[in-house]
Amino acid sequence: MNGLYKNSPSTKLCMHLEADDKEDHMSAEYSGTVPKRGDRVGMAEQAGLFEVADVNMLMQTANLKSTDGQGHVTRNVPWTSLKFQGSASR
Repeated sequence: MNGLYKNSPSTKLCMHLEADDKEDHMSAEYSGTVPKRGDRVGMAEQAGLFEVADVNMLMQTANLKSTDGQGHVTRNVPWTSLKFQGSASR
């Protein structure tokens, strides 16, 4: 009975739907600029200039350190909220 339902219309429909789900997932990937540690950025929600301290590739977020010398870190900022200003010299 293992291969009995392999070619049934309902099995083919399920396989087609699974393929569509994978395609939709792939099209949802981030296509903008990926921040790098040391980049100078602004944020859509907050005034000021920040430096990228850490990048989380899985969650597509960055930890931003303020450049005003106070050492404040804003954590888990989505990449879509970043406004790129330029890169630090490396």
